[in-house]
This record gives sequence, C-alpha cells and structure tokens, in this order.
Amino acid sequence: MQNSNKPDTRHSLSFIHAAPPKKKTNNPALGETRVITGHGLHNPKAVVDDTPKTVEETVSKAQTDEAEEKLEAVSANVEIK
Repeated sequence: MQNSNKPDTRHSLSFIHAAPPKKKTNNPALGETRVITGHGLHNPKAVVDDTPKTVEETVSKAQTDEAEEKLEAVSANVEIK
C-alpha cells in the first residue's frame, strides 16, 4: 500500500533544441523560456542559444509537464529528468 500523502517527486526540465524562428526578430521558444523562468532576456537567450541547457531544476511534475507542453507548442524539444 502506497502513502498518498507522499510529496511530488522533483524534476528538472532541459531545453534540447528549438526550430529556427520564422522571422529573424521573433523567436517563440525564447519568449516561452522567458515566461517559464521568469527572468529577463539574458538568461533565457543563453538557454535557447546554447542547447542543451537546463531550464528549471527541482520543480514539480505538474510544472515540468506544463512547461514541456508550452515549449513543444513552439517547436522546441525538451527532456524531463
């Protein structure tokens, strides 16, 4: 019998690759990474430009699933560990 009060296991979300943006000035993967991390432009740009990189560490499964869905919607490949 498993304990249902067990805390959610923590995960990390790694950004693997993003499809090139259709316009040079518009990168949807960069925008979603900014929203997920809550950072300004510099850190998310480093994540997107220097793949593979970890986007978020020690977050709940629900948070990683939501972030994965958002990033895959803008043609990014991600990995959850």
